[in-house]
Amino acid sequence: MPLQNTSTGTGASLAMTARSAAIQSDVNLKSREALESFIALGRYNSNIGRVVQDLRITLSAQEGYEAQALRGVLQLTPNIECLVLDLPLEAPITLLNGLHFPNLRILSTNLPHRVLISFIANHGSLTSLALRDCDSGPQAACPLRGQELRHLEDLQCPSRCFAGIARGPLVTATVNLTRLTSVANLAIQTLSTSHLHTLTVDCFSTDYDILSRVVVAVPNLRKLKLIEKPQPHVCGIVFDPLTISDQFSSADKAMLGGLGTTSNRGTKL
Repeated sequence: MPLQNTSTGTGASLAMTARSAAIQSDVNLKSREALESFIALGRYNSNIGRVVQDLRITLSAQEGYEAQALRGVLQLTPNIECLVLDLPLEAPITLLNGLHFPNLRILSTNLPHRVLISFIANHGSLTSLALRDCDSGPQAACPLRGQELRHLEDLQCPSRCFAGIARGPLVTATVNLTRLTSVANLAIQTLSTSHLHTLTVDCFSTDYDILSRVVVAVPNLRKLKLIEKPQPHVCGIVFDPLTISDQFSSADKAMLGGLGTTSNRGTKL
Protein backbone atom coordinates (compact mmCIF):
# COMPACT_ATOMS: atom_id res chain seq x y z
CA MET A 1 0.00 0.00 0.00
CA PRO A 2 1.84 3.15 -1.14
CA LEU A 3 1.67 5.93 1.43
CA GLN A 4 2.96 9.45 1.01
CA ASN A 5 4.70 11.34 3.80
CA THR A 6 1.93 12.95 5.82
CA SER A 7 3.94 14.19 8.79
CA THR A 8 3.68 17.85 7.76
CA GLY A 9 0.17 17.80 6.34
CA THR A 10 -2.63 19.92 7.78
CA GLY A 11 -5.81 18.38 9.14
CA ALA A 12 -7.77 19.37 6.05
CA SER A 13 -5.21 18.00 3.61
CA LEU A 14 -4.87 14.76 5.59
CA ALA A 15 -8.63 14.29 5.63
CA MET A 16 -8.77 14.80 1.87
CA THR A 17 -5.87 12.40 1.29
CA ALA A 18 -7.45 9.81 3.58
CA ARG A 19 -10.77 9.95 1.73
CA SER A 20 -9.10 9.37 -1.63
CA ALA A 21 -6.50 6.84 -0.46
CA ALA A 22 -6.57 3.39 -2.03
CA ILE A 23 -7.99 0.89 0.46
CA GLN A 24 -6.24 -2.47 0.37
CA SER A 25 -6.56 -5.71 2.32
CA ASP A 26 -2.83 -6.47 1.95
CA VAL A 27 -0.49 -3.90 3.55
CA ASN A 28 3.30 -3.94 3.72
CA LEU A 29 5.02 -1.24 5.82
CA LYS A 30 8.81 -1.00 5.55
CA SER A 31 9.82 2.22 7.30
CA ARG A 32 9.08 4.44 10.28
CA GLU A 33 7.63 7.01 7.89
CA ALA A 34 5.26 4.39 6.47
CA LEU A 35 4.03 3.57 9.99
CA GLU A 36 3.40 7.23 10.73
CA SER A 37 1.62 7.83 7.42
CA PHE A 38 -0.63 4.80 7.91
CA ILE A 39 -1.61 6.05 11.39
CA ALA A 40 -2.23 9.60 10.18
CA LEU A 41 -4.51 8.49 7.33
CA GLY A 42 -6.17 5.71 9.33
CA ARG A 43 -7.32 8.17 11.98
CA TYR A 44 -9.18 10.18 9.34
CA ASN A 45 -10.54 7.16 7.47
CA SER A 46 -11.01 4.11 9.68
CA ASN A 47 -11.74 1.90 6.66
CA ILE A 48 -8.05 2.09 5.69
CA GLY A 49 -7.23 -0.03 8.72
CA ARG A 50 -10.41 -2.00 9.16
CA VAL A 51 -10.23 -3.72 5.75
CA VAL A 52 -6.66 -4.95 6.25
CA GLN A 53 -6.44 -8.73 6.45
CA ASP A 54 -2.75 -9.35 5.73
CA LEU A 55 -0.34 -7.01 7.53
CA ARG A 56 3.44 -7.13 7.17
CA ILE A 57 5.70 -4.75 9.09
CA THR A 58 9.35 -5.18 8.12
CA LEU A 59 11.92 -2.78 9.59
CA SER A 60 15.67 -3.16 9.16
CA ALA A 61 18.07 -3.18 12.09
CA GLN A 62 19.12 0.35 11.11
CA GLU A 63 15.52 1.57 11.03
CA GLY A 64 14.57 3.01 14.38
CA TYR A 65 10.93 2.97 15.41
CA GLU A 66 8.74 3.90 18.32
CA ALA A 67 6.84 1.09 19.99
CA GLN A 68 3.81 3.34 20.25
CA ALA A 69 3.80 3.88 16.48
CA LEU A 70 3.78 0.13 15.85
CA ARG A 71 1.00 -0.35 18.39
CA GLY A 72 -0.88 2.48 16.71
CA VAL A 73 -0.85 0.62 13.39
CA LEU A 74 -1.99 -2.60 15.05
CA GLN A 75 -4.80 -0.84 16.88
CA LEU A 76 -6.09 0.49 13.56
CA THR A 77 -6.20 -3.00 11.99
CA PRO A 78 -8.53 -5.09 14.19
CA ASN A 79 -9.53 -7.56 11.45
CA ILE A 80 -6.14 -8.93 10.40
CA GLU A 81 -5.89 -12.65 9.69
CA CYS A 82 -2.17 -12.80 8.91
CA LEU A 83 0.50 -10.81 10.78
CA VAL A 84 4.21 -10.68 9.94
CA LEU A 85 6.49 -8.68 12.25
CA ASP A 86 10.19 -8.48 11.36
CA LEU A 87 11.60 -5.82 13.66
CA PRO A 88 14.88 -4.67 15.20
CA LEU A 89 15.46 -6.99 18.14
CA GLU A 90 15.39 -4.24 20.76
CA ALA A 91 11.68 -4.51 21.57
CA PRO A 92 10.00 -3.67 24.89
CA ILE A 93 8.51 -6.70 26.60
CA THR A 94 5.10 -4.98 26.67
CA LEU A 95 5.10 -4.26 22.92
CA LEU A 96 2.07 -6.46 22.14
CA ASN A 97 0.34 -6.46 25.52
CA GLY A 98 -3.42 -5.93 25.42
CA LEU A 99 -3.74 -6.42 21.66
CA HIS A 100 -6.27 -8.95 20.41
CA PHE A 101 -7.26 -9.90 16.87
CA PRO A 102 -10.28 -12.24 16.75
CA ASN A 103 -9.56 -13.35 13.17
CA LEU A 104 -5.79 -13.88 13.50
CA ARG A 105 -4.73 -17.28 12.17
CA ILE A 106 -1.13 -16.77 10.95
CA LEU A 107 1.72 -15.19 12.91
CA SER A 108 5.35 -14.92 11.77
CA THR A 109 7.85 -12.87 13.76
CA ASN A 110 11.46 -12.50 14.83
CA LEU A 111 10.51 -10.96 18.17
CA PRO A 112 12.05 -12.56 21.27
CA HIS A 113 9.76 -15.23 22.67
CA ARG A 114 9.45 -13.45 26.02
CA VAL A 115 7.74 -10.55 24.20
CA LEU A 116 5.11 -12.94 22.79
CA ILE A 117 3.89 -14.66 25.97
CA SER A 118 0.66 -12.75 26.57
CA PHE A 119 0.02 -12.15 22.86
CA ILE A 120 0.08 -15.84 21.94
CA ALA A 121 -1.91 -16.69 25.08
CA ASN A 122 -4.64 -14.36 23.76
CA HIS A 123 -4.63 -15.98 20.32
CA GLY A 124 -5.28 -19.65 20.89
CA SER A 125 -6.97 -19.91 17.49
CA LEU A 126 -3.65 -19.60 15.61
CA THR A 127 -3.25 -22.24 12.91
CA SER A 128 0.21 -21.23 11.67
CA LEU A 129 3.13 -19.95 13.78
CA ALA A 130 6.68 -19.13 12.66
CA LEU A 131 9.19 -18.05 15.30
CA ARG A 132 12.88 -17.24 15.15
CA ASP A 133 15.56 -17.42 17.85
CA CYS A 134 14.54 -17.76 21.46
CA ASP A 135 16.17 -15.29 23.85
CA SER A 136 16.07 -17.41 26.99
CA GLY A 137 19.32 -18.65 28.49
CA PRO A 138 20.90 -21.90 27.24
CA GLN A 139 19.63 -23.84 30.25
CA ALA A 140 16.26 -22.09 30.56
CA ALA A 141 12.95 -23.34 29.20
CA CYS A 142 11.34 -21.42 26.35
CA PRO A 143 8.99 -18.72 27.73
CA LEU A 144 6.25 -20.03 25.43
CA ARG A 145 6.35 -23.54 26.88
CA GLY A 146 2.88 -24.87 27.68
CA GLN A 147 0.91 -22.40 25.56
CA GLU A 148 -2.50 -23.77 24.57
CA LEU A 149 -2.49 -23.75 20.77
CA ARG A 150 -4.88 -26.59 20.07
CA HIS A 151 -5.66 -25.44 16.53
CA LEU A 152 -2.03 -25.14 15.44
CA GLU A 153 -1.37 -26.99 12.17
CA ASP A 154 1.87 -25.40 10.96
CA LEU A 155 4.78 -24.68 13.33
CA GLN A 156 8.27 -23.38 12.59
CA CYS A 157 10.54 -22.68 15.54
CA PRO A 158 13.92 -23.50 17.10
CA SER A 159 14.34 -27.14 18.10
CA ARG A 160 14.91 -26.22 21.75
CA CYS A 161 11.43 -24.63 21.89
CA PHE A 162 9.55 -27.11 19.74
CA ALA A 163 8.56 -29.68 22.37
CA GLY A 164 7.06 -27.03 24.63
CA ILE A 165 4.92 -25.43 21.89
CA ALA A 166 3.83 -28.35 19.68
CA ARG A 167 0.45 -29.12 21.23
CA GLY A 168 -1.97 -28.92 18.31
CA PRO A 169 -2.87 -31.23 15.40
CA LEU A 170 0.26 -30.36 13.41
CA VAL A 171 0.27 -31.05 9.69
CA THR A 172 3.47 -29.16 8.77
CA ALA A 173 6.51 -28.59 10.98
CA THR A 174 9.97 -27.03 10.60
CA VAL A 175 12.50 -27.64 13.38
CA ASN A 176 15.43 -25.19 13.32
CA LEU A 177 18.69 -25.53 15.24
CA THR A 178 19.91 -22.50 17.16
CA ARG A 179 22.87 -23.95 19.08
CA LEU A 180 25.70 -26.36 18.38
CA THR A 181 23.88 -29.09 20.28
CA SER A 182 21.35 -31.10 18.35
CA VAL A 183 18.06 -31.51 20.18
CA ALA A 184 16.19 -32.45 17.02
CA ASN A 185 15.51 -35.92 18.41
CA LEU A 186 13.52 -34.48 21.31
CA ALA A 187 11.46 -32.41 18.89
CA ILE A 188 10.80 -35.45 16.70
CA GLN A 189 9.55 -37.45 19.69
CA THR A 190 7.05 -34.67 20.36
CA LEU A 191 5.50 -35.28 16.93
CA SER A 192 4.44 -38.83 17.73
CA THR A 193 0.87 -37.76 18.54
CA SER A 194 0.46 -35.52 15.49
CA HIS A 195 -0.89 -36.24 12.01
CA LEU A 196 2.09 -34.66 10.32
CA HIS A 197 2.30 -34.66 6.50
CA THR A 198 5.37 -32.46 5.94
CA LEU A 199 8.49 -32.13 8.10
CA THR A 200 11.70 -30.13 7.72
CA VAL A 201 14.41 -30.80 10.29
CA ASP A 202 17.82 -29.23 10.86
CA CYS A 203 20.34 -31.82 12.04
CA PHE A 204 24.05 -32.43 12.44
CA SER A 205 26.17 -34.98 10.58
CA THR A 206 26.40 -37.03 13.78
CA ASP A 207 22.61 -37.57 13.96
CA TYR A 208 22.94 -40.96 12.27
CA ASP A 209 19.64 -42.39 13.54
CA ILE A 210 17.45 -39.43 12.69
CA LEU A 211 15.66 -41.19 9.82
CA SER A 212 14.67 -44.18 11.92
CA ARG A 213 13.42 -41.84 14.64
CA VAL A 214 11.30 -39.92 12.14
CA VAL A 215 9.77 -43.11 10.74
CA VAL A 216 8.89 -44.36 14.22
CA ALA A 217 7.48 -41.03 15.42
CA VAL A 218 5.53 -40.02 12.30
CA PRO A 219 4.90 -43.12 10.14
CA ASN A 220 2.31 -41.32 7.97
CA LEU A 221 4.72 -38.58 6.89
CA ARG A 222 4.49 -37.75 3.17
CA LYS A 223 7.37 -35.31 2.71
CA LEU A 224 10.63 -35.01 4.64
CA LYS A 225 13.54 -32.61 4.25
CA LEU A 226 16.70 -33.03 6.35
CA ILE A 227 19.05 -30.04 6.37
CA GLU A 228 22.56 -30.75 7.65
CA LYS A 229 24.20 -28.01 9.71
CA PRO A 230 27.92 -28.85 9.81
CA GLN A 231 29.73 -27.92 13.00
CA PRO A 232 30.90 -25.31 13.75
CA HIS A 233 29.75 -23.46 10.63
CA VAL A 234 26.03 -22.93 10.04
CA CYS A 235 25.45 -23.44 6.34
CA GLY A 236 22.51 -25.47 5.11
CA ILE A 237 22.97 -28.55 2.95
CA VAL A 238 19.86 -30.55 2.08
CA PHE A 239 20.34 -34.31 2.35
CA ASP A 240 20.14 -36.10 -0.98
CA PRO A 241 19.40 -39.81 -0.38
CA LEU A 242 21.23 -40.74 -3.59
CA THR A 243 24.55 -39.22 -2.49
CA ILE A 244 24.76 -39.40 1.29
CA SER A 245 23.39 -42.84 2.07
CA ASP A 246 26.82 -44.02 3.27
CA GLN A 247 26.38 -41.86 6.37
CA PHE A 248 23.42 -43.93 7.62
CA SER A 249 22.99 -47.31 9.22
CA SER A 250 21.91 -50.30 7.13
CA ALA A 251 18.33 -49.91 8.44
CA ASP A 252 18.27 -46.27 7.40
CA LYS A 253 19.69 -47.15 3.98
CA ALA A 254 16.84 -49.59 3.46
CA MET A 255 14.31 -46.90 4.26
CA LEU A 256 16.04 -44.43 1.95
CA GLY A 257 15.93 -46.92 -0.90
CA GLY A 258 12.22 -46.38 -1.38
CA LEU A 259 12.25 -42.62 -1.18
CA GLY A 260 11.94 -40.20 -4.07
CA THR A 261 13.25 -36.66 -4.17
CA THR A 262 11.29 -33.48 -4.61
CA SER A 263 12.29 -30.54 -6.81
CA ASN A 264 13.81 -28.73 -3.82
CA ARG A 265 15.93 -31.77 -2.98
CA GLY A 266 13.84 -32.68 0.03
CA THR A 267 13.10 -36.34 0.71
CA LYS A 268 9.60 -37.42 -0.20
CA LEU A 269 7.78 -40.22 1.60
